Amino acid sequence: MSTVEAIVVAVVIIVVFLLGIKLMQSPRTALRGNRLGALAMGVAILFTVYTLDAFQNYSMWLFVFLGGVVGIILGQKVKMIQMPQTVALLNGLGGGASALVAWAAATQFAGEGQLYVIFFWITATLALGVGSLTLSGSIVAALKLQGWIRQRPLFFKGQDALLKLLLLAGTLLIIFSPFRGERSFTSLGLLLTLIFTVYGIVLTLRVGGADMPVVISFLNSLSGVAASVSGMAVGDALLAGTGALVGVAGLILTQIMCLAMNRNLASVLGGLAPALAPGKQEAGEAGKDKDKGVEPADKTASLEDEREKEEAPAQEKEASAPVEEKEEAVPAQEQGAAAPAGEAEEEEAASNRKLARLLHEARKVIIVPGYGMALAQA
Repeated sequence: MSTVEAIVVAVVIIVVFLLGIKLMQSPRTALRGNRLGALAMGVAILFTVYTLDAFQNYSMWLFVFLGGVVGIILGQKVKMIQMPQTVALLNGLGGGASALVAWAAATQFAGEGQLYVIFFWITATLALGVGSLTLSGSIVAALKLQGWIRQRPLFFKGQDALLKLLLLAGTLLIIFSPFRGERSFTSLGLLLTLIFTVYGIVLTLRVGGADMPVVISFLNSLSGVAASVSGMAVGDALLAGTGALVGVAGLILTQIMCLAMNRNLASVLGGLAPALAPGKQEAGEAGKDKDKGVEPADKTASLEDEREKEEAPAQEKEASAPVEEKEEAVPAQEQGAAAPAGEAEEEEAASNRKLARLLHEARKVIIVPGYGMALAQA
């Protein structure tokens, strides 16, 4: 197959991926979009095998089969409320796969031409580093969400300095890789993998469990970046294009989540708690006093006055309401039919009043959108 034909097929597959993402924006069409994306991925795998003329490679098909079986088992066993950690694990596997592709390409590299050599080593080492970071960070995120390690942020002295030092060292290794990579890639690759693995672990450990979905979305974007860059290194247009698609989609989702939380990505990755606005600081201090059992006198009095004002009209209405007696007798059958409906309405009204009272007296209310649907496997 010629290069032009391969690019055309890659573009068609990427368009199908885009259509699947579009369909997943609505709950009504999300299932169709998911299936369309899975179909596009299957076609992409078969197309890659065809271009490499590897249909007779039985060991490869064995691993494809094993991976498919594991995927089916995960899809059947994992509950919806466990989906965030599952996505984190899949992100990590994607980053690890990109790192392995870059490693394999680097060990077999025999290119010529100064510009091509520079381009290859920069992209290969970058894919190796970003893939290692994604793998280690995603594993930590999955462990936190699963509750196997502490979900609270972990800080230690010199943490920021360590992260900056690791990032600087990894960047320098990537920049100077064209000059040393071909002669000593094993030591260079191991050092680069170690640096970015530690970086991913430390970066994710200092983020709390509540902010972990944002980190997972960011790592999802990084897994796409790693795939795209590794595709550039090996000259695979399909891998580069689909990886770029995942990277952009993950970054957009991360930005949307940060805006919804009124936070920025730097504060989330830094493990910083959301700061109170100036106008809300007094309310926050009052909340702390309430937690300690101390209530300001003026605020307590005002709350009691408000409750008395709210209860007074209701009591007056109940006292002044005339007792109406129906002159016409209701048939026995109608009474029997109306009784269950009336009881149901009374129970619903009582339930609503109870819910309103609980919300009125509650000090803290946590709203988790979508949790009920996830719990019901909807």
